[in-house]
Amino acid sequence: MEVITKYEPNTVGYLLEFIKQNNIPNEAIVYYQRIEDAYFEKHNWKTLKKEGFFYHQAIERNKKVDGEFKDKTKYPLIEDPEVFRASDEDLEQMKEEYIKSFCPVKYKDDDNLFIDAHY
Repeated sequence: MEVITKYEPNTVGYLLEFIKQNNIPNEAIVYYQRIEDAYFEKHNWKTLKKEGFFYHQAIERNKKVDGEFKDKTKYPLIEDPEVFRASDEDLEQMKEEYIKSFCPVKYKDDDNLFIDAHY
């Protein structure tokens, strides 16, 4: 089994060129290498945090806690709306975490695209 990799800055342009050069079809599935927690917990790898779906969902719920959840005619079973509030710490934990990919990989026996997360 031959593996094709090229370690260059992983930009969108480079990735598109890699896909073209290796005849990876548009229908290919993209796989991303699994990363063990130890890289972050023991080796201090850092992530780029983004405010994604769950973060924004919690922000909207906080708005309801400040407003409509207090309406006893609409929400008679909610005794204390504050139990539904996401704290600043909760919100920080809800952010999506990303790392830069290391390099694309093409396995000769597989038309899918593989992306390595580290060396």
